[in-house]
Amino acid sequence: MTEIERLEATVKRLRRTAPTVEGVAQQKAARMTLERLERQLEELRKEQ
Repeated sequence: MTEIERLEATVKRLRRTAPTVEGVAQQKAARMTLERLERQLEELRKEQ
């Protein structure tokens, strides 16, 4: 599994779970993590 595939799987999982996470702070943290991973994924795609 490449780094891109691993990140895509993580992003997909976070997108699925982020809305169901309880608590505003946890939701915010999940969204921030998701956004950071999506940016990282975009950068990796550009490099290829």
